[in-house]
Amino acid sequence: MLKRSAAVMACLMVVAFSLGADQRSYTAGRFGVVIDGAPLGFIKSLSGGNIVGDVVVEAAGANQFAGKHLGAVRCEDIVIETRVDLLPVQQMIQSALQGNQKGHTGSVYHADFNFNVVTELQFSNALVTEVSFPQLDGSSKESLYVKIKLSPENARLVKGSGKLPQDPGMAKLKTMLESNFKLAIDGVDCTKVARIEPFTIKSAAASDATGEFREATKHPTRLEIPNLKISVSEASAPSWQQWFDKFVMQGQNDPSQEKNGVLVFLGPDMKQEIAALNLYNVGIYALGHDKEEANSEKIRRIDAAVYCERMELASTGQATAAAQDPAAQQSAAQEAPPALSKAAKKRQLETAAKQEETRPAPAAEATPAPPAPAPADATVAPVNKRARTLRRAPTTAPAPQ
Repeated sequence: MLKRSAAVMACLMVVAFSLGADQRSYTAGRFGVVIDGAPLGFIKSLSGGNIVGDVVVEAAGANQFAGKHLGAVRCEDIVIETRVDLLPVQQMIQSALQGNQKGHTGSVYHADFNFNVVTELQFSNALVTEVSFPQLDGSSKESLYVKIKLSPENARLVKGSGKLPQDPGMAKLKTMLESNFKLAIDGVDCTKVARIEPFTIKSAAASDATGEFREATKHPTRLEIPNLKISVSEASAPSWQQWFDKFVMQGQNDPSQEKNGVLVFLGPDMKQEIAALNLYNVGIYALGHDKEEANSEKIRRIDAAVYCERMELASTGQATAAAQDPAAQQSAAQEAPPALSKAAKKRQLETAAKQEETRPAPAAEATPAPPAPAPADATVAPVNKRARTLRRAPTTAPAPQ
């Protein structure tokens, strides 16, 4: 009896353990995003994307409690914090800044500890409504990430399957820091720019609700370009002061006096240009000193505020393995010859040198054969001048024996 009871208890424990193993919780650190068929190789954080229904309150005079019901269904904005050197990210920012962006289609994947996709949020016709750049500071040691806000038209939450999509080019990406940047503005000394405050580019979207569909369509409207606040060492102040005096104080601020510039994001070697933000029609509108304190050891700086009418993100062609087509990478790798080691290169050079030594010398120019002796009673033909210089031909027939 005791043995039978122990066996039953063991079976129950096994069943309970099996059910518990399938329902175990997992951490929230496994997720991924695919935009227009291309996986974003690196995402620092992800938020939003929840499907919600708007609650409509219907007050009634004959009742103390107001009635409530659901109205339209919508998807909350999706905020992605990622790198600026990924090609899908650059394409989204470029289309938003050019004002001709089209809706993006993609998925948000949530996976368990083993990278098995548990849930998938499928969205379509998403517009980029905000692109936020962090503070760029020459003394910062933080990695550089941009925040992109997507506003989808519709979304569906479905059960996931398979593994979390991976980007094979992530291994070749290099670290980007908030301190690796340089600014250039026409006619202004920007060699001592220490800091640029955070700025956000906004693209408003209008909703077009129709009675036939529950979900409204979205269309891009106006583009809002932010102003820039720049901190510069006072050693570079003269050129900034001249620009301010001429543009603000003297009133010479018509469009022909506006300047162009570029904000370049650099790699860890401070030479490789990863991306560039072109600035058009730049004008200065404020200039002042930074906060000062007694006995301070900080570098004395001035704060300049400039406006910009238009921005464009330009890829410098260095934007990484994640920016390349994996199929093209694999094809190029197959076609490329294998790399040689130092010893193999040395043997190759030695073999080439030996082949050069044993190679026969090129044949000298053939010497024309002398003309055949003419018979005694025959008239001797004139001798070729070139042959005479090499070997004198006989002028008389040989004596008979």
